[in-house]
Amino acid sequence: MTPHGSCAPHHNQSMSDIWHLDQNVTDVTGDVRHVASEVGMYAVRMTALQIYVSFPGTAREALGFYADVFGGELALFTYEEFNRSDGPPDAIAHGQLNGAVALAGSDAAAGEKSVRFEGLMLSLLGTAEPAVLHEWFDKLAVDGRVIDPLAPKPWGATDGQVVDRHGLHWLIGYEPES
Repeated sequence: MTPHGSCAPHHNQSMSDIWHLDQNVTDVTGDVRHVASEVGMYAVRMTALQIYVSFPGTAREALGFYADVFGGELALFTYEEFNRSDGPPDAIAHGQLNGAVALAGSDAAAGEKSVRFEGLMLSLLGTAEPAVLHEWFDKLAVDGRVIDPLAPKPWGATDGQVVDRHGLHWLIGYEPES
């Protein structure tokens, strides 16, 4: 995928991994999945439930962190690009990570609440090969808190829980190979 707008990539990403306004991006099937042809316009065809997180001014860092953990393509749009005046011009008005794990979010505007999870886990049970799940768990644990190590359990499955540095609680695991 090759965007043709102007943007500054996240520190570990190339220009082809980030989309900004004034570009059309097509996926591998040739379908236009992300369209940003006018200032303030951004459309995504969603094919499944997706979590959207309001971050406390850390959306750029948080979404970049998740892109580093899970890979994929990250699109970031600032308040200025969306003509919003309810926050700093460089704050993230909308960010979207697409790939093996899809996640979206923004910086909470003044007066809006930011992320706080209680009684909710983001489940990645069986979503990738065991080695990949272990890698994701280890990366999410850096500067986070392991609630339950990713290890075999008495019922036969392998799973674990981690709260990452941005406060998201993950349940990661897989069934044994038969």
